[in-house]
Amino acid sequence: MAHKLVTDREFIGTDKDQWMFVWQCLAPKIQSRVTAFFEAGPSYQYNPLQFLAYLESVFADPHRMEIAQTELEQLEQASNKAFTLFYVRFEQKLALARGINWPDEIKLVKLRRALNKTMRDSSIGRNILRDSYEAAVNIYRSIAVDIESYRLEEKYRNRYGRATAPTKPITDEDGNARMTGINAATVGRRRPVTQGTRTSPGQSSSQRATWVPRSTINARKEEGACLRCGSKQHFIKDCKMRPAAQPVQNLSIYRVNTERENA
Repeated sequence: MAHKLVTDREFIGTDKDQWMFVWQCLAPKIQSRVTAFFEAGPSYQYNPLQFLAYLESVFADPHRMEIAQTELEQLEQASNKAFTLFYVRFEQKLALARGINWPDEIKLVKLRRALNKTMRDSSIGRNILRDSYEAAVNIYRSIAVDIESYRLEEKYRNRYGRATAPTKPITDEDGNARMTGINAATVGRRRPVTQGTRTSPGQSSSQRATWVPRSTINARKEEGACLRCGSKQHFIKDCKMRPAAQPVQNLSIYRVNTERENA
């Protein structure tokens, strides 16, 4: 506040204007406690610095500096905390401890002691000055950027480095995906079609439809007939017959394909 009164004096105005400015910046509860001193402004020639000194004597913690110095000694950078965030807190504690004007050597000792192991290890061989606080902090910032860049690269590599391109499915001449694995048979053996009674939901017949070429399927589609059996009394979703089995052309490998269920 004192700094603002000096820098903005031209805009704020006279001492009396500054006295009023300090008053207006106070919270209502604070105003209620210092009303008597505020109204006694003429006795102090409306000196705003005396107003600030009074506020300091009433509300300031007399042990604030000692507490800040203790907290500064105990302050440590967490292993997962960025240097930029830690440094802001370090500067705050340093200011509260009235350490802004300490010699650079003392401030650097306290800063190095508070750094985490990663920062300390990465600082080896970087020729960090021990008598220039500002220059040392700039080097620490550069080291922190390198560490963060490395972490991001490792995170990206672990997430995407082992990714593989999806395998394109093998299709037949009609564009249908080929069925592999469980439908493959041993070379030289023909796997017969099971004529069981197991049917799909909504089907009750064990009779299998006859395999027809694609041209017949297209003709049934144009006529509005069942694509499976050719009946014009129902559609394929209501057909009671089992899907047709494609005739085997190569006895070495047996494969069963069914016609498409939708138009």
